[in-house]
Amino acid sequence: MRPDPTIDGIRTVRKAIWDSVGRDPRRLVDHYMQLQTRHPELLVHEPVTETTLEAPRASKKQ
Repeated sequence: MRPDPTIDGIRTVRKAIWDSVGRDPRRLVDHYMQLQTRHPELLVHEPVTETTLEAPRASKKQ
């Protein structure tokens, strides 16, 4: 796998957040819920349709 500075940066931030909540999954969820409450304008809302409710289909390689 090639090095990817963008992915490395994302992993660094995710680890810092994980460490900041004491590696507690419940506190991690609370952290993200608080962010959603503080910044609702950043949420992406996808309309619910039959297509979005279906499980993703595996693509066949030919």
